[in-house]
Amino acid sequence: MVTIDPIEFSSRVIIYVKTSSAPLLFISLILSAIWPVQLMAANEELIISLSSDVDIPVERFGESGRDRVLLLPSEYGYGAERRNELARGLAANGFEVWQAGMHEAYFQPVGRKSLTMMPVSDVAELIQQSIPQEPQRLFVLTAGRGAALVFMALKEQLAQSKKLDGLAGVLLLHPNFMVSTPQPGRPADYQPVVSEVSVPTFIVQPMDSAKRWYLAELVDQMAEAGTPVYSQLIPKVSDGYQGRPDATDYELKAAKDLPKILVRATRILSKSAQQPALAAEAKQAGTSAWSIEPIKVTLQEYPGNPPAPLMALDTVSGDSINLGDYRGKVVLINFWATWCPPCVEEIPSLGRLQEEFSKDELVVLSVDVGEPVERVREFLQKVPAAYPVMLDPEGATVSAWNLRAFPTTFVIDAEGRISLSYFGGLDWDAPEIVEQLRVMVKN
Repeated sequence: MVTIDPIEFSSRVIIYVKTSSAPLLFISLILSAIWPVQLMAANEELIISLSSDVDIPVERFGESGRDRVLLLPSEYGYGAERRNELARGLAANGFEVWQAGMHEAYFQPVGRKSLTMMPVSDVAELIQQSIPQEPQRLFVLTAGRGAALVFMALKEQLAQSKKLDGLAGVLLLHPNFMVSTPQPGRPADYQPVVSEVSVPTFIVQPMDSAKRWYLAELVDQMAEAGTPVYSQLIPKVSDGYQGRPDATDYELKAAKDLPKILVRATRILSKSAQQPALAAEAKQAGTSAWSIEPIKVTLQEYPGNPPAPLMALDTVSGDSINLGDYRGKVVLINFWATWCPPCVEEIPSLGRLQEEFSKDELVVLSVDVGEPVERVREFLQKVPAAYPVMLDPEGATVSAWNLRAFPTTFVIDAEGRISLSYFGGLDWDAPEIVEQLRVMVKN
């Protein structure tokens, strides 16, 4: 892993040209034979017609005759309120940007499973059609689970011996190649394609994210295919900061700097001599298909019921807590961070959960992971927690407890063994959760 310090068309294309001073103009062309795409006027809305009879709406930004960025959405789209900010920023920095409306094309609402409803073969064809004429090059940019979809599409093109000359690299924002949110106690299950396709790749990973702790692991998976990978960590921002409506003032400022980071990334990728290729073991693979497991909304049995890892940490108030001192009681430990919306939503219900039990029976504890003490203290003044909050600013608990997502919660029985666990947010004082814990306390 290389880490960068912070800071010819062959099928029919229908073009809709919209300007502020003219009505909508409809033109149907065979571009490869009649009108090179580079001659199109700026500020156009395109329709890319695929062989599957699906039309992909594309918003085009910037001038023609430049290197092109094909911008594909994450599973959560581009963000309704800030939809075009990144595309405009890249165009202002010298790129022609094609922003594909994938959710609109397939009539899919945004959501964690939305991209699985889009045929990989269609995305493969879209990428192929987006490659500009020489000497311009194409960079594919996506975020989240869009990374898996793009790699599956590249695999399909390459498996069919279709060349991707002109594809200079892939830009990934907080990529998610997981089959599903990993369950505590189980290894991460990556989409196989992550180690089947080799293409120059640049990863931009926010530091306020569970993914940042496993960036090296992801790069190792990609390296199995010979992928040259570069990465840059962005401090004080969380996943999706480039489009989220609830972005902080700092994240809004950082989002304005993202196009410059991506410009630098394209320059680095352009120097790579690596051409898109399949790993040897993937050459006989068939069409990619994928699915995402549903999220379970109750505590899960922890595999093996192992002893809880040793842990002694200071609290936000300056006290020290040793987990071993709670032997004989049921202990619920919630790992969280202030930048995580589900974590914040859980705080009141965790407090109410503690009220349901005597502290001689069940104790609620929490651990803030990877944040400075001052940041946590300032946050808790606004959103107080009615239970002890321990501090792990260096993230030492991440590997010991296999923390793959925030929030993550473990329930330790009276013998000090992990009995139950959950990745994600829960309503902790919901009757079914309280009853599940009462059974543990009684036993």
